[in-house]
Amino acid sequence: EMIRGAEEEAAKNDYTMLLAHSRESGIIEREAIERAMDIVDGIVLSSSRMSDAAIRSMAKQKPTLVMNRGVNGVASVVTDNLRGVRRAVEHLCELGHRDIAYLAGPEASWAHGMRWRSLKEIGAELGVKVTLFEPGVPNMAGGVAIADQVLATRSTAVLAYNDQLAIGFMRHAQASGFDVPGDISVV
Repeated sequence: EMIRGAEEEAAKNDYTMLLAHSRESGIIEREAIERAMDIVDGIVLSSSRMSDAAIRSMAKQKPTLVMNRGVNGVASVVTDNLRGVRRAVEHLCELGHRDIAYLAGPEASWAHGMRWRSLKEIGAELGVKVTLFEPGVPNMAGGVAIADQVLATRSTAVLAYNDQLAIGFMRHAQASGFDVPGDISVV
C-alpha cells in the first residue's frame, strides 16, 4: 500500500516511479540505487536495509524519503510503533493475556527493532511476559514454520511483525486444532 500510494502521488505530479526489489539485502538495495542514481530525480526507500550512514550519504546526492524507518537528517515517514504496540498489549491484557509471543521481523529491520524494544518495555511495565520467536523470514511460510514452537509454550497471545507472519501462524494453529482467537489471540 505504501508503494502504491507513492506511485500514485508521483504520477499525479508527472513523475514515473522505478521500482527495485532488494530481497531484504542492503547490498542489493544500494547497488540498485547506484545504477539508477544518474537517471532519477529522487529516491523513496521503503523499509530500507541500508545503514543510516549510507542513506544519509545518498540523501546528499538526491532528494530522499525513507518510509517505515527513521533516519536522522533524512525525511522519513514512520508509524508510531510505541503507541501501536502499547495499544495492542493493553488490548490483549484486557482480554486476560499475561504471556505474549512476538513473531519477529528481519534482524536488520528498523521497525522490528522498535517494536521489540517497545514490547519489552511495555511488557515489563504491565507485568506481561514477552518471548521473542524468530521465524527467519517475514512471510506466511515463516509464520507456519515457527507456529509449533509458539504453540508448545504457555503463550496465549501472539503479536506478529506483519500480517503475513500472523496469517501463516493462524493457519497452522487452526490446522493443528487450536481455536483462534478462542485458544490463542493474534495481533
